[in-house]
Amino acid sequence: MDESVDAICGHTLVKNQKTNLLTKIQAFEYLISHQLFKAFEGVYDGVLCCPGCFSAYRKSAILLVLDEFERSLIFNYKVDYGEDRYLTALLLFNQKKVVYSDEAVAYTIVPQNLSSFIIQRKRWIKSWFVNTLYLFRVVGKKKMVYQLYFYLSFIFNLLITSSLPLFIYFIFTANWNFLFHGLYMILLYFIFILLKQGKIRLLMPLLFYLFTLLIYTWLVPLAIGNVSDHRWGRRAK
Repeated sequence: MDESVDAICGHTLVKNQKTNLLTKIQAFEYLISHQLFKAFEGVYDGVLCCPGCFSAYRKSAILLVLDEFERSLIFNYKVDYGEDRYLTALLLFNQKKVVYSDEAVAYTIVPQNLSSFIIQRKRWIKSWFVNTLYLFRVVGKKKMVYQLYFYLSFIFNLLITSSLPLFIYFIFTANWNFLFHGLYMILLYFIFILLKQGKIRLLMPLLFYLFTLLIYTWLVPLAIGNVSDHRWGRRAK
């Protein structure tokens, strides 16, 4: 690992992606998350989450934040979920270099049923929300492009809660503006897959967009509303 790098994560693939439609959608989500978002964040040495399933850290960087990590306090509030994102946030807060490698590849097993998926993502969303607020104080030291990405990502993930109600409203009022927005998002996913893999995949970008509407529009506010719930929940099966 480059001597200037303090933490690095690789590209995680879904080993059980062919199990059912849910695992296939998650495989697509992992692809977007790693090869698009983490790849972009890594260019600016600011990967926001080095996943626990496939990351490496420099010992000196870990020792620097170890006491804080063991306390697991953000704004004097106990945070005992999403340890990987919290550890990454501590490193970024201390101006450490956190990057992504597309060449390093590993496999993970994702939830195969909806209930396990929801339990997992509820933890992830709570961790994302709290740690993003924590990093608001230091992201201003990054380059302007990264700052814009950081703030817009946060706003977008909050606004997703209104997507499904707006979609229903526009359907009943025969206003197709929201439909055009959806087609625009699907087109962006399609172009990304075409450029990255050289494949034409129309169905999965569409399914992923619809899945986002149906699940995250209510799961995001549910998770944030239960941010003080420290029950871990059962592991994915």
